[in-house]
Amino acid sequence: DRDAASAEVQKIVKQYKSNDPKDIMASLVQHIAHQISCSIPSSSIEVLITGGGARNGFLIETIRRQRPQQSLCEISWTQSLSFRLSIIFLLVYSNLSVSN
Repeated sequence: DRDAASAEVQKIVKQYKSNDPKDIMASLVQHIAHQISCSIPSSSIEVLITGGGARNGFLIETIRRQRPQQSLCEISWTQSLSFRLSIIFLLVYSNLSVSN
């Protein structure tokens, strides 16, 4: 759950309060990018990124550096929900058509 994760991150960050906040944030982004990169199957050629993370240019570039073989397509949180849902349904439908 999001609140529990946020509380855990805040607890860890407080342990390093003497460090520069920029260093702490950079480390968090590196960790997040690593976890996302590890969850992307190596057989994937294209990856669709949506939500708030799609607006974080540093996060997206970090993922790109970790997974250069994949093409990342970002759809920002500010774009309409119906547009994002249309893209998702299109991708699901095209995957079903290819597998049948």
